[in-house]
Amino acid sequence: MRKWTYLVAALLMGGVSTSLTSCIDNDEPAGITDLRGAKAEFIRAKAEYEAALTAIKLVQVDIKKQELAREEIMTQIKELELKITEAKAEKEIAEFTAQKDLLVEKYKKALIDAQAETAGAEELLIEALNKLEITKLTDRNNQFAKEIDDVRGELSTALGDLRDARLEQFNAEKDLMAFDSENKYYKAEKQLDIAIDQHDLDIMQTLRDNYVELNKTAGDLKALAEQKSKLEAQKLALVKKEADAFQKLLEMRRSESFIAFSNTIQGFKLEQDKDTTFVLKATEVDPSIQNELYDAIKSLAIHTPGYLDDFFKPNANTGDYEMIADYESPAEVGSDKVVVKNVEDKVVDPIIDAVKAKYQDGYANEYNTMFGASLTGSDLFDEVTGKVKASYANNVKAELERLQINKADVETSFKDAVKTWINSYNAYVKALKDYGFYKENYGENKEFIDIEESIQGYDALDAADKTEKAAIALRDKIVAYAELRNAVDGGTLSAPQWGLFDATYTKSASGDPLKDAATLATFHTFIAGIANNVDQLVGSATLPDNIGYVAGYDGDATMLQFYYASYELFGATSTTLNKANVIVPLLAEGGTAPTEITKAIPEDVEPYAGSKYANYLFATDFATNAPFIYNINKWTALYDTLNGQADLIAERNKGLQDAIDKVVAEWQDELVKVWTAELNVYLIRGNKTIDGVNVITTPDNPYSPYLDTTTPENGGIGYADRTEEKALDDQIALVQNALDNDGKFRIVTYDPATNKYDTEETSDLTGKIETTESDIIDKQKDIEKNQLLLDQFEKLEFDGTEYRAILAQKVEDEKANVANVEKVVEVYKKNLQDLLNAYEKGSGSETPAE
Repeated sequence: MRKWTYLVAALLMGGVSTSLTSCIDNDEPAGITDLRGAKAEFIRAKAEYEAALTAIKLVQVDIKKQELAREEIMTQIKELELKITEAKAEKEIAEFTAQKDLLVEKYKKALIDAQAETAGAEELLIEALNKLEITKLTDRNNQFAKEIDDVRGELSTALGDLRDARLEQFNAEKDLMAFDSENKYYKAEKQLDIAIDQHDLDIMQTLRDNYVELNKTAGDLKALAEQKSKLEAQKLALVKKEADAFQKLLEMRRSESFIAFSNTIQGFKLEQDKDTTFVLKATEVDPSIQNELYDAIKSLAIHTPGYLDDFFKPNANTGDYEMIADYESPAEVGSDKVVVKNVEDKVVDPIIDAVKAKYQDGYANEYNTMFGASLTGSDLFDEVTGKVKASYANNVKAELERLQINKADVETSFKDAVKTWINSYNAYVKALKDYGFYKENYGENKEFIDIEESIQGYDALDAADKTEKAAIALRDKIVAYAELRNAVDGGTLSAPQWGLFDATYTKSASGDPLKDAATLATFHTFIAGIANNVDQLVGSATLPDNIGYVAGYDGDATMLQFYYASYELFGATSTTLNKANVIVPLLAEGGTAPTEITKAIPEDVEPYAGSKYANYLFATDFATNAPFIYNINKWTALYDTLNGQADLIAERNKGLQDAIDKVVAEWQDELVKVWTAELNVYLIRGNKTIDGVNVITTPDNPYSPYLDTTTPENGGIGYADRTEEKALDDQIALVQNALDNDGKFRIVTYDPATNKYDTEETSDLTGKIETTESDIIDKQKDIEKNQLLLDQFEKLEFDGTEYRAILAQKVEDEKANVANVEKVVEVYKKNLQDLLNAYEKGSGSETPAE
């Protein structure tokens, strides 16, 4: 505590009498001058103190407003948390989560601003207190001075206590917010751990059960052979299990929120590439690949629309882009000026990536289409050199020599598929015309409106008017509508109530059911039940936007026939078909096909892998239809040229990874679901790619480093040897060894005392079973431990270190302490103000003697 220094002015007038002479001295004695100066100083100090009091009261009013504002923010946060819980659409969840995060940051800033504003006002008040040097006044006021000095000291102490109390409140609120922030993903992380542990447990239990069965067959070669067949059947079943799991994963990746995340990641990557300057000479790019190079780099963020026009122009005859000048990166990107420093790192890396992805993905797609494989560029190409691995290059060379063998059969299949495609399209158009409706954007579905009004009009009739004749007329109208609608998309057939209606009320060979009075009565009730929901009987008023592909479809819906024919002929990015991804044939007026039916295919159509059109193109013109394979040496030459900047890539990647980490942290709730799904797909058979698509593609999936290692040294527990297929392979090998060894199992054991592995031949797997049982118990304990942590967090909000309730209570306790100290401060303020007012009044009545 500061030690206050007081100056006591000795008044020269005390006890001294003056004598008057004929000469009047106009000079004021020194004591009087000191008195007047001390009083003026006191008045100024008191005014500053009162001004500081006023200021702090204004701050307190403002703080109250801020508290109300913070409470409003917290209310909004809680409302958003409720919306997130109730939201079903992925887009809504992402939207609400982003809004909530912004409000949390706003709350933190408001808290800090309030602390700073309060501290500043209290600092001014303490400074004003320091200036109250009231003991410079008269000795007669010393008693006042002492009282004022005492109260001032107590107030100064109380203000210091208040500052400390507010700091403790601020820290308590920060600790609570830190708990909420750090444990934002605690539940998701524990759920992820439990999911992986459960996967391991399932495998262990299957192993244990199979070992038990195998143990019964020891020495029995026939029984062992049967067990091997069962294990091989289980392994074969994993193919379908993997395919089903992968389809679910792809659906997750197509969700709006995951696409938003992907776009955010990509946007940040492109943002990192802004500082660019690079020159690529036209002579370094072979003319045969310049069009694809343009396509590869045109979408990079460093290029604004039309920017590449100075370096690439389309050929007047072919439309393919050609380099007309050396490429130079732009001087500015967005609003940022390009910095020459580290320019290669900023530009060469994305160009290398784009070029590499372009030719390796193109080559992989063509290779997969050619061989029915599901390889990626990383499988086919050497990571260091960027060149095709020798074994795959030899496969291509050999295939080129064999392509002509099945050419005739491929052509026949293709032309048949083209005819089916054209015919199904014409049938679809006719059905649409007969029905009289195509798309709601272009007008109302008058046919649907008419049948709806007819049904509702019948329902509104008086009972006496609901005659047999009227019912039959309505029934026949509904049936006629259904025939027209089902010819388009089968919409009525799929309506929930159509089956009951058709079975109960439509005419059959045995007669008309509506001529039966009892059935007629139920017809009235049926119509009343669907009158306000006509779509339940006749289908939706709109045609479907998306249709899932069904192989071998034999229904009569022409829309489905056409969509499926298009998919089988050309393929698509997805088995979910719609107007955007089906191909419409080029036909003459009236739907007449050209003499050469292949001319019905638009020139710009690019078929997908495995489609009949793709197979036809490969068989008839390989060089044109496999340009990446054909020009691979030119692509790798360009890659070598660009790869001269590879020494800068590591530095760029670090900054990129930091950026990605930040985005991943913001989207982790969504990512945990996708990460788990990705890993679960991988853990079925250990495939990194399926049908040419990467299983693990999400940036920074924490499990991706584990896929290539079986030991913890390289980043954690290896999952390559923990797949379901690997477990079955191990068991099949165990059985095969027994079959090859007169029914005896060959077991590998480890002796920790000698640090050696030994091979033991035995007819008894009891030891193996017991070891597996022990592993199962350990894994169950892991699950129980993580479940306990999860339950503790959900029920008690305990993260293993702190309870949220305790932190929240500390906030309330500190608030109460601040309120108590504030009351003490207010008491001292009032006492001091009363003393100062009395002191000023008393000193002002004093008039120094002449």
